Amino acid sequence: MAILLHNGRLVLPQGLLEGGALFCEAGRIVAVGPRDEIWRDERVKAARPLEEIDVGGKLICPGFIDLHIHGGAGADVMTADPKALAVLAQHCASSGTTGFLPTTLTAAPEELERVLDKVALYAAPPSTAGESPKGGVPLTTMAPGGAALLGVHLEGPFLNPAFKGAQNGRWLRLPDVAEMQRYLDRYPGLVKLVTLAPELPGAGTLISYLVGRGITVSVGHSGATWAQVAEAVGLGLRHVTHTFNGMSGFHHREPGVAAAALALDELTAEIIADGIHVDPAIVAFLVRVKGPEAVVLITDSIAATGLPDGQYSLGGLEVYVRGKEARLAAGNLAGSTLTMDRALKNILQWTPLPLWVAIKMASANPARVLGLEKRKGTLEPGKDADVVVLDDDFGVQLTLVQGQVVYRR
Repeated sequence: MAILLHNGRLVLPQGLLEGGALFCEAGRIVAVGPRDEIWRDERVKAARPLEEIDVGGKLICPGFIDLHIHGGAGADVMTADPKALAVLAQHCASSGTTGFLPTTLTAAPEELERVLDKVALYAAPPSTAGESPKGGVPLTTMAPGGAALLGVHLEGPFLNPAFKGAQNGRWLRLPDVAEMQRYLDRYPGLVKLVTLAPELPGAGTLISYLVGRGITVSVGHSGATWAQVAEAVGLGLRHVTHTFNGMSGFHHREPGVAAAALALDELTAEIIADGIHVDPAIVAFLVRVKGPEAVVLITDSIAATGLPDGQYSLGGLEVYVRGKEARLAAGNLAGSTLTMDRALKNILQWTPLPLWVAIKMASANPARVLGLEKRKGTLEPGKDADVVVLDDDFGVQLTLVQGQVVYRR
């Protein structure tokens, strides 16, 4: 079905267009522009069937992409349950996320293989469901009623024990190309992003290998020095996992990962904009120093997101949620209960950025990290029709994934 969203405020790469409309068909955006102009378009007149949706002056925005999400609405990526992935995809859609990378935690090799196997099966075309994945998985696969699974983010297991945070230290290990090769060969095309500590022995060899396989490499849970991060950047490292959290900090005599994240132009920087992991003033500082084009909003959310306070599990560790905070018994932060729509709202409160600029941190920037900028991240003709409609308080009213309505409030 073709869909026409009209009577809205279009959030375009170059600014905000009042009285705008968006027409999509066959999963792609066909036309965007002033409402009257789109109404006159012959392609709109010829489209049948056509669902016309008057959004009542609300914002029509590019869908969000979450590069770092462990769970939500009771679903946990590490359970390796396709039903949980479907629940997570639906949870994502309800908060405006149209594409996501289910993110693993440090675990035994056989456990990671089990998770990747289930994710690959979930992502496979219906004709191959139940079969062992062969020949790779689709670049994007729409989940029934939810956001598209864009690949997997492996957070670990090659992390620094001194900066493990809520990762299970029992399974931390040194970088191993052979182990990673097993994952990539068994599940070709599935892994899109890998977080590791570049100071560990063997990390340089692994970074080069991953980059050669077309995978984005990120520094995280790391005590690396500036020089070690810079050396890794020379090998192809391009991203920073939840900046300021789980890393060596900014010191004027010993600049660590956080300082390198701020200063090295090659690096894009994730941020958990919940006001808990990083003070709002420092979030604004990061955006000012890096520029909004180099910052990526993530949730780092866990299964407890959207659920009442209580005791939950994360990678085999007990997590206690009180208010909006998720912590281990020892007090360490253990992921978040953030959603992407709230992250965007927070950024707009904490910085002077206009919406059309700030939203790039949730859409265009993560698309570019994944190499999907020609298909996703902005509302432009020819791109996937991944669209979210927001009210004046940035609450999600409608979510489209590849031109299909997957959430409607």
